Amino acid sequence: MAAFYLKNVTYSYPGRNINAVKDISFKIEKGEYVAILGSNGSGKSTLARLLTGFLEPDSGTIALESSQKSNINYGVPTGIVFQSPRDQIVAETLERDTAFGPENIGCPQDVTQKRTSNYLSLIDLLDRHADKTANLSLGQKQKLALAGILALSPKLLVLDEAVSMVDPAMRVSILNYLDEWKNDNPERTIIHITHDIEEAFRANRIIAIDDGTIIFNDSKEQFIANPKISKRLFGSNPISLRDKEVQDKAVIKDKKAGLVLQNVHFLYDKTNSLKKETETKSLMSNFHGGVHNISLSFFKGQVTALMGESGSGKSTILELASGLLQPDSGSIVASSKPVLALQETESALFEEFAADDVAFGPRNQGMSGKKLKERVKQAMDIAAIPFAQYADRRTVALSGGEKRKIALAGIIALENEVYLFDEPTAGLDPGSRHQIMNMLGELAKQGKTVVFSTHRKEEGDFAHRCITLSNGQVIEDTQKGTNSDFYKGLAPVHCGDLSMLDGLRTTSTGLYCKRKSLIHGLKPQTKYLIFLAVFITGIALQNFYWLCGFSLFSFVYVLSSRFPLKKLLITFLKFLPWIALFAAFQFLLFPMQANESVYWEWSFITITPSKILLVVKTLLHIISALCAISAFLYSTEETELLDGLKILCKPLDAIGIKSKYIAMTASLVFRFIPILADEAAQIIKVQIIRGGFKPTKGLMNRVKNMLPLFIPLILQTFKRAEALGDTLNARYF
Repeated sequence: MAAFYLKNVTYSYPGRNINAVKDISFKIEKGEYVAILGSNGSGKSTLARLLTGFLEPDSGTIALESSQKSNINYGVPTGIVFQSPRDQIVAETLERDTAFGPENIGCPQDVTQKRTSNYLSLIDLLDRHADKTANLSLGQKQKLALAGILALSPKLLVLDEAVSMVDPAMRVSILNYLDEWKNDNPERTIIHITHDIEEAFRANRIIAIDDGTIIFNDSKEQFIANPKISKRLFGSNPISLRDKEVQDKAVIKDKKAGLVLQNVHFLYDKTNSLKKETETKSLMSNFHGGVHNISLSFFKGQVTALMGESGSGKSTILELASGLLQPDSGSIVASSKPVLALQETESALFEEFAADDVAFGPRNQGMSGKKLKERVKQAMDIAAIPFAQYADRRTVALSGGEKRKIALAGIIALENEVYLFDEPTAGLDPGSRHQIMNMLGELAKQGKTVVFSTHRKEEGDFAHRCITLSNGQVIEDTQKGTNSDFYKGLAPVHCGDLSMLDGLRTTSTGLYCKRKSLIHGLKPQTKYLIFLAVFITGIALQNFYWLCGFSLFSFVYVLSSRFPLKKLLITFLKFLPWIALFAAFQFLLFPMQANESVYWEWSFITITPSKILLVVKTLLHIISALCAISAFLYSTEETELLDGLKILCKPLDAIGIKSKYIAMTASLVFRFIPILADEAAQIIKVQIIRGGFKPTKGLMNRVKNMLPLFIPLILQTFKRAEALGDTLNARYF
């Protein structure tokens, strides 16, 4: 019996003249395991969205077998894991995110807890169940997205490049589990959309798609017997990325360092910073992000690969080396300020047309005219996204793989001495990965220092040197004795003022800190009631003496949460300019009282006792409010915020207003704020790297400097909102 079938399905995205899929017809039987294989831009992701109802075809028919729609044993008819990991996280902690789907379909608490534990264990993140999702690496987020969909127990599972950013050992573990998961229930159907041939061979049947049309639909045995199909999809040599000319690991006689990290230590969670050397062992056993005591020298003319499982510290080293993170201790020097191609490409594109986007960095360097065009052409050609073919393409119309290549070209166009690439081949098909590897080799031939991170062993073998990381430390280096000091001609790496970027990072991870305090230990609803009482009273009081006394009480309240006094002072100082502006308006607009003294007068501006009193009372109101907000958010994690709100709103159930929906709406608001902060941080990172964001002094200069951030952020806000909506639908909210 067919799980579903497609007949003559065609679809094109609005505003584009090219059909993403063209007249596609095929049938999938219930219980089949089918791989849909194709290169970047072939229409695979479009097909995945059509299959699961997220897109409606322009023409043709998609029919789902009727019994698929029933909810049996707390399962769902279909589940899809999308391509982009960070768009699929809906909750603050790993545990809450995995449980989100089962809760939506009405699973009992014991079933939800069992599924949450099982799938977090599957992806090797059970020990981090209470950690914040914002602190996960991109590969870990991809694993979490998969766990969240598996927890729904779908009868039809669609995987759209669902393990493309996961390290090899974990990828095998997940694929092995999926084999068992399907075999446990003969009615379960898997459609694995991929460009990885080894992943496709897990399936019983392979459907190959090229340029939106099906070119093969048969067993994997027939696919193996027909090598012309794989050659058409990915070009020659689709699996191996080795290239003899570039791969040759000849000994470099006169090594000159282009980048040196000396005793570099960095932790994302500063509360766990090392205080004593004797604590190192116990700390590293619970290591959740950063690097510890890293000393590495990277050499000119060499390609160096950084390998390790997700969260091992690869991206952290690259961001430290580029100056986007400041080390807690140690030093970083380079022959020139390194440029970094970030792993997430969507935030890296600013311009409407591809060539203009690649030109963004060189323009900021002062280049124009024919020299600029030639620089852009060379960069696009070396990044395997030919200028002649793609220069006038709109960036929004590019596939995910094409966007990645344009982002890489934008970094190459900066003409630097030190190039850093974070997972440059993630999400690319074998042919494109081969091209990117050759690109790295070509840069090294030019004498550049090239460092890239990867999960793929064949890419590590491709490099002149491979460094393996685990828990933020080097555990293997194929070039022994290369970690000495080579400081000659090197200068410290820094990016200037990173305060705005650091502020956005703080926003994305929230204000909550796990500590033992009087306020932390209260029940969620009690925390809410105390906060509301302190906040509202502090705003409402008008008697000066009562307000002074209550402001002191608010200060005691914030101290009871163990909120750092230094952070409270910094928060208050950030508000001072606005307080001063508000005070100025009060002096201008607030009228004098009858017969009161005038301390100072100029034209129509006066300073009187009533105006001073008003300013002081305003200051006390703000102090009380800041103390209340700081103590509440510092002592209350997101899960408590939502649980407390649900309890307080419970009486509304009696009049037909569902408290759980109020809590869920609030959770989405809490979730979207850090999403936007994370998006802004990504854009600022790329702007800094490509010279488009230069922190300056003065209000007007800062406003002018922020303008290039607004348009990309607005566009990305709409995209992320749409992606969040799709994620909620995929989790059956």
